[in-house]
Amino acid sequence: MLFSKVLQTLAVTGLACARTVPSHKSTNLATRQDAGDLDALEHAANSRLPDISLPVTINDATTTLLQLMTIWFESEISAYHETIALISNNSNGYTDLGRWNKSEVLDILNTNLAESSLQFNYTISLLTHYSVPLIPGPCTYKAPLAGIALSRDMLYFQELNILLIDSMQDYSNRLTPELTPILWSIATSKAEQNGFYNIFDSYLPSERAFMTSIPPELAFSTFAQQLRKCPFELEAITPISAPLFEDWIVYGESFTYCANLSRVPSDTSNLYLSIIAGAQMPIIVPAKNVTLNGTIVEFDSDYPRKQGILEGLVMVALIEATDAKAEEKTADWVGDRTLASSFIQIQQPLDGDQAAPVDIVCPRLGGTLFWDFISP
Repeated sequence: MLFSKVLQTLAVTGLACARTVPSHKSTNLATRQDAGDLDALEHAANSRLPDISLPVTINDATTTLLQLMTIWFESEISAYHETIALISNNSNGYTDLGRWNKSEVLDILNTNLAESSLQFNYTISLLTHYSVPLIPGPCTYKAPLAGIALSRDMLYFQELNILLIDSMQDYSNRLTPELTPILWSIATSKAEQNGFYNIFDSYLPSERAFMTSIPPELAFSTFAQQLRKCPFELEAITPISAPLFEDWIVYGESFTYCANLSRVPSDTSNLYLSIIAGAQMPIIVPAKNVTLNGTIVEFDSDYPRKQGILEGLVMVALIEATDAKAEEKTADWVGDRTLASSFIQIQQPLDGDQAAPVDIVCPRLGGTLFWDFISP
């Protein structure tokens, strides 16, 4: 399982590379979405609840995914309600709709809200059907949306979706086979939504022809950093132990990194940056200008963006390797040598816009997004 050993052994520790980031209010996640008038909800979502034949039992991986999806959808539902209210009330930062008019944006967001609500009802119904003891209740979280601007909200929805889409590539191999197609259909509906979110923020609607597969443990650990309090132990669902997400910045063909390591490298000359994008083998480049102060490491490296066509969601990892010249380097090879890892996302602007590179906003440092977008 991709990076599973690393994810289980890298400790979540304190802040590193700290900088001042505005704090945001905590907000209750959505109240439980009662099916209510199910027929009306289905029409709003343009879908009926699935009525496919169900397997007699489901495996542990499927149970875990259904539990995580339940938490995921409640977060989406809460965020949709907040954003829709801000647009409806013409709140500051929510009146600039670009090429769209208000009724169009509200219609799209209300449809997506209905889809998430219907998907939420389905995961709850499956957990109930299989008598799963732990059906996640609503949590509170450090709100990634704080009335900043509509464009930021759209990025948040896009990021929630892409974490689910890309982690399903790895996770689908573990699921009960009879349920894999229907759960994949949920992920593909999120991919359709992302076309709108990208276009709204003036990016190409799709990222790449072959999406990057990311470890589901890492995806959920990213999401879980927004959670503040739940009426259950997250560890009862899945171990929440993952590499730190610290400060990353990309300038054209160069890359700068900073992290607080749980395992200090024995020799900084053996440090490299691993880059995994799409369905490609890892690209390994040497770390340069390495400074190590206790457990805090900073370094630079090349980022061969054009050579590797490193666009969209890209997984990057700091690795320690004495065999970096090995001919075949798989994702598991990288996982066995990883000290810390994270995501970066490089979007292609429409109309040739060249936005300035921006710092990755680390959620551990109080950022408003899971990670930030980087433009060329």
